[in-house]
Amino acid sequence: MADVTTTLGKRRLLVYQPNHGLGMEMALLDAAVRLGRLLDRAVVLPLLPILETLEYQGGIEQYFHLDPDVDWISTREFRRQYGGEIGHLFHLLPHWRPEYGSKINRDLHPVWLRNIHHCEYFPRVGLSVREVSRHAFRRALRPEAVRQIFSTSVPAIGFSYINGLLAEESPLTPPPDDDFRWLTYAPPHPRRELLATVEQALGSTPDVALHVRRANLEMARAISGIELPPISAYCELVPADARTVYVATDVDSTFDEVRKELPQACRIRTGHITRDAVIDIAACTLAGRFIGTHCSTFSMYIVHARSRLGHEPSSTTMLR
Repeated sequence: MADVTTTLGKRRLLVYQPNHGLGMEMALLDAAVRLGRLLDRAVVLPLLPILETLEYQGGIEQYFHLDPDVDWISTREFRRQYGGEIGHLFHLLPHWRPEYGSKINRDLHPVWLRNIHHCEYFPRVGLSVREVSRHAFRRALRPEAVRQIFSTSVPAIGFSYINGLLAEESPLTPPPDDDFRWLTYAPPHPRRELLATVEQALGSTPDVALHVRRANLEMARAISGIELPPISAYCELVPADARTVYVATDVDSTFDEVRKELPQACRIRTGHITRDAVIDIAACTLAGRFIGTHCSTFSMYIVHARSRLGHEPSSTTMLR
């Protein structure tokens, strides 16, 4: 262990717990990078959970290119080189997040709540925690407070929850209609080989891509009071001359419904849940035109990814 401590002393690390859903993971990554910069720590990239489960399929770095100025290591390297030990875990109870106090949210997001209260991610992926301190906050923290509260000489620190922890404003102007206002430092797009997978499988980049959020229709209605757009609302925006229409959805019946209205609709499935979700993002990022839904972090991440690749804002439509 002496060798591990010596190595860690040269590079201080920050470990955080993933949540669920790729769009949300990109938001968490952005928060973690900003937190790491405030505390002068490299970010340990988490493994990605399958939606609403405690099963994990690879790390963020396996699917996304990070900006060159992001200081990070993978969870695999953290375990291999540093023993996977978190010296101090800051167990945060997110009273500053309205959804934390919502019974509906608690009922519909059991994994999310179990992670917050029991920090189940860390032991499940082979990480150990030496000591824990519990903190409850009722408002987001300014940079000065972050540096004061989380200042420690411990080589590797962990956070149970970081979504919305920082009150710092993003220095970049967000894309139009972006109520989330995150992704300053997040990956601009999936890895190049996954972008290439889309072009090879389809023979070209899609003319139009749709992200049709239907799997959690009842959840959106219960939690946010939002009625998700009907499938017809997406289809009627597709130009009549569109040859390749990519459909990003994890619901087979939704894809079948789109095909009834748009016979040229297609998607790519490999049987690997996380890889398929990233391929969906890749296809939507590459498409000449993108139609998503405003209440989805998955769609909103695609807006940012498209912006970073140079797509004009007018090439994207976000349904409400």
